[in-house]
Amino acid sequence: RELGFSVLALRSSNKKAGRGVFLDGNAPCGTLVAFMPGQVWPKEYLTTLSDTIQKHFEESKETYQLSLRGDDILIDSRSSPYTVLLNPWALGHVVNHGRPNTRLASLNILERMDLKENSKYIPNQYARKPSILGGNALHNDDVQMHSLGLLTTRPLSHEEILYDYRLEGSDIPDWYTPIEEEEQQQDNSESNN
Repeated sequence: RELGFSVLALRSSNKKAGRGVFLDGNAPCGTLVAFMPGQVWPKEYLTTLSDTIQKHFEESKETYQLSLRGDDILIDSRSSPYTVLLNPWALGHVVNHGRPNTRLASLNILERMDLKENSKYIPNQYARKPSILGGNALHNDDVQMHSLGLLTTRPLSHEEILYDYRLEGSDIPDWYTPIEEEEQQQDNSESNN
């Protein structure tokens, strides 16, 4: 209630999709509305894949629940549950692709935030802990956990949360349609007027 909104996983407005995530209430532009739950893979483990790590990523052909941060840290949400009881905002992996009203944002949970008992609400865990000499060693800033969230790109009111998956490669699913950058900018400028 204090936030002015909650998020719910319900039947998507897209008939081809299963569940989607809806905002119940109002959220201004720039609001964090969902977290991407799952295993966190630091870059150093992705550049040279061991047989075990390679097998982990080959277990499922579905790659659209793999989210790459700008610093090349990967969030693997493929085995995250669709019903999250502990953190009700850990539904980013259920958000559908479409004309976006949110965008991904890298989140770093820092040790100095001193979350104590609230750290149980962080919907991520390291698949492999970052090494001391890993890619972010010089500007680590005492990161307790790397995460991803969805920020609103315009004010939202009682509607389905969507973002652009930006899939690339040769194994694109049949249901995927790219969202043009101009279309996104037009949508955002129309909603801000």
